[in-house]
Amino acid sequence: MTCPLCGTPASSACLCSQLSAPSDPARSRTLWVGSLEQEHDDAFVRELFDKPVESITIKKGLKGKCYALVQFCSVEDAQLMLQTERENSRAFPTRTSQWSNSSAPLACLQAAVEPEHNELMGQLEPLTEKQLRARLEGLGHPVDPEEEQGAYRALGRLGKKLFLKTKLARLYIGGTVKRKVRVGRGEPIPRKRGEELLGILRRTQFPKKRSRKGVTADCYMVLGMAAPGAKFRVNTQHQDLWDSAMGLLDDMRCSGGSEWRCTSLAVTRNFRGSPHVDAKDTSWQYAVSLGAFEGGELCVDAGMVGEVVWEIVTRGKLGRVDGRFVHWVKEWSGEERFSLIFFCCDEELRRAPECAVYGQDVS
Repeated sequence: MTCPLCGTPASSACLCSQLSAPSDPARSRTLWVGSLEQEHDDAFVRELFDKPVESITIKKGLKGKCYALVQFCSVEDAQLMLQTERENSRAFPTRTSQWSNSSAPLACLQAAVEPEHNELMGQLEPLTEKQLRARLEGLGHPVDPEEEQGAYRALGRLGKKLFLKTKLARLYIGGTVKRKVRVGRGEPIPRKRGEELLGILRRTQFPKKRSRKGVTADCYMVLGMAAPGAKFRVNTQHQDLWDSAMGLLDDMRCSGGSEWRCTSLAVTRNFRGSPHVDAKDTSWQYAVSLGAFEGGELCVDAGMVGEVVWEIVTRGKLGRVDGRFVHWVKEWSGEERFSLIFFCCDEELRRAPECAVYGQDVS
């Protein structure tokens, strides 16, 4: 038997038992309080109740909302306040997954692979639980359902996924499967077109609000269709950028055909790392990067069990990849790095992912 959180054998010392959720008496005097805004602080929460509060922990919830775990001095006070606030649908008893002090067990679990391998954990994050299980099974290490459920009972869905990621990361780190790095290159773009695009990009007024959350970039905007079924939009101030970018596709003879067309253009400035998948894509995409920088290759997770990572050189070169595979930007140095991602959101041209990269020697 092993610990369902960190995988430590039962015969060895395990920190998880020391870092587990507080005792039931403490939980029984704690209420979950929802419908909070980001600007609400401890003082605001305290004013909601007539009884003294021992401690308040405010956490971020879904869609920009927040919630708080409010611990009262006695069970009686908590029950009384519960009856009062339940009429407002604001306060409820805490569930195990809400009450658990998740930061400590999660830190214990992640310690097996971080900090020296934190990049690997980030690269596995975009994978779904189903994909993580499939990789583990493909590597001959299927998940024990009881261990997975143990992680879920202790830390909820976050803990369950972290359990799967950790188990897979250990196989990569331990050499059960060697992740091979293959270097590829896009097709060189015409120098004149590259200079024209770079000049336009340097003059471009990017929106203050990024079009995409969850990525690290100074600027991120989408021209054309933002998603399947969305309206096609290109502002007048960005029309020259769109026209020049479409001209590049014409130069490279990638602009159309019966199988693919560009409906959308993602434009970024100083994009870094940020493993992700482009789930809204309906087909492959083209990528080019421009600017004064070194490094910054486009990395793509490939292979049946993630045994291959492609590093595609896109500086001044147009590469073709499928954004529905996990991908990210390798570390780079320099003054600036712009990228243009040409993708398709046309449902009529939707095709299942076939391979992670195109036009490279995969032998």
